[in-house]
Amino acid sequence: MIIAFPYRFGESACLKNVCWLEMAANTNGMVFRPGVYVVSFRIMLTNPTGFRNHPVRLLLWTSDGQRAEAERFLEGGDQMRCGTVAPLRPVGAGWLDLDAGEFTVETEGPLTVSFRLTEYEGVGWKSGLVIDCVKIQLSSDIYV
Repeated sequence: MIIAFPYRFGESACLKNVCWLEMAANTNGMVFRPGVYVVSFRIMLTNPTGFRNHPVRLLLWTSDGQRAEAERFLEGGDQMRCGTVAPLRPVGAGWLDLDAGEFTVETEGPLTVSFRLTEYEGVGWKSGLVIDCVKIQLSSDIYV
């Protein structure tokens, strides 16, 4: 479904009535400069349903063995029930950055970073989640 919100690229994906939500990708050996990086899903919530009883789970891992996990209720819910609560930052025009986690690069070179957003424990239908992009940026650029 194509949406009319301002988005980073030409199109955004809008979740429309699914039971199993899974979005996964990786950087496949991209070269990173030294620093601490944050992986964020750029999302918008448009009348979300089906996210009240189970949080979305976010996972990232790197080819050098780093790993981060977090979770977040997108529709109400008790964030205290989450292990590590994923930060959710407003970035303008209704968009939010949902942070999957951080990884550190010590020396410049190729690194594969894999990341995933899932929710398939709740067997009900889910809708109202718009996913614009995944951003990987230096944490110093976010938390000034």
